[in-house]
Amino acid sequence: MITIDLIFSYWIFLWFILYEFSVVPYNPKFGVILGIIEIIGTAIVLLYHKFLYASNRIKKFETTLALFLLANFIIKCIPLYFLWNTTILRSDIFFTLLLFMIYNCYLFVIYNTDMIKVYTDIYNSVYYNKQDTPLMFILQKWILKN
Repeated sequence: MITIDLIFSYWIFLWFILYEFSVVPYNPKFGVILGIIEIIGTAIVLLYHKFLYASNRIKKFETTLALFLLANFIIKCIPLYFLWNTTILRSDIFFTLLLFMIYNCYLFVIYNTDMIKVYTDIYNSVYYNKQDTPLMFILQKWILKN
């Protein structure tokens, strides 16, 4: 299982919650938008690989992809809905970059890994129908009752 602290999207989601409750002053909208762009790219690559290389070998790929998109909708699109009418300031962009650097340092110091390895694990989790990310695991258990 890929733990919640290894996935930067959950860091952004936590930041969104803290922002909504006025705990932090920096708007996470820029980070949320970047996350949505990243997830669109990931979905395109997953579909490309699915149809090009393994169209008949991946069991339940469509269900897994749907869970992946639903999980990302919850942690990215819902926050964007609440942040839609807010303005992104330069300080928000700088804080996003600072948080990203802290995240990468955290991965290296605590887990001796990097974001490429983590996101390769996430990609493979979706591609091979493993549901190794926290929210996908919960959604699989809750929606599919597996």
